[in-house]
Amino acid sequence: MRPFSLRHCKTFAACARLARATFALLTLTSISFATSIVASRTLDEVVIGADSLGTFDDGKNISTRNVCKIHEHAGVVFAIAGVEVNAATGFNAATLIADEAAKGRPVSETIRAIEAVIKPNLMRALEWQQKERPEMYRRRVIDNQELPLSFVLAGLENGAPVLYARAFKSDGTIQRVDSPNGEFTLWIGKSAAIERFRAQRKRRVYHSPIEFVRTLVQLEIDDDESTVGGPIDLVRITRRGTEWVQRKSECQ
Repeated sequence: MRPFSLRHCKTFAACARLARATFALLTLTSISFATSIVASRTLDEVVIGADSLGTFDDGKNISTRNVCKIHEHAGVVFAIAGVEVNAATGFNAATLIADEAAKGRPVSETIRAIEAVIKPNLMRALEWQQKERPEMYRRRVIDNQELPLSFVLAGLENGAPVLYARAFKSDGTIQRVDSPNGEFTLWIGKSAAIERFRAQRKRRVYHSPIEFVRTLVQLEIDDDESTVGGPIDLVRITRRGTEWVQRKSECQ
């Protein structure tokens, strides 16, 4: 059984060398039922990449279709893994995050406000799921030890790109990555292939964080994982603003 934990991993040069920079890798473990999201921050930019395959489980049937996992609103970019919507309770994580982003506060204040508004609404959604969809709740939350919801969020603060991550446990505990400065990479969602790649420590040069992030997401897509699939969406946040590197047409 995989623990609910936020693991900090040592820097290793085998994964990436950006000019003279080396990435430190962090991972939020077992975040979602079906998603692979990778985010990387350097001194000059934040890059976020995500697969496209969304998995929908109503307690009886499981279906998949392409969805938009990276969102942009009011200068803030975020990507969500896990229980994003529960129509029965009115829970919609993307809407809650966008509403807080629209208030125009610094990103460091926005992330705290998002925590405060998401936690009670997510708990209500999980209580409903436990009561009305007990098999699905047992399978995902108890048996698979999945964290119900996590997200990465990036934007500009004091003219510099910043990156935050949050993961919510079923008991309401929140795991946090608050690293607005420095160089690091983190991932949420499916990560078995990324973990194997990290363990191999094979030396390879990556010429940009875009290439590095794309490679890690593609590893999960190529891993015969039925709940992770292309195409990959990629966005970068620099001092000049937000730039979509690649984005499927239905998300434009």
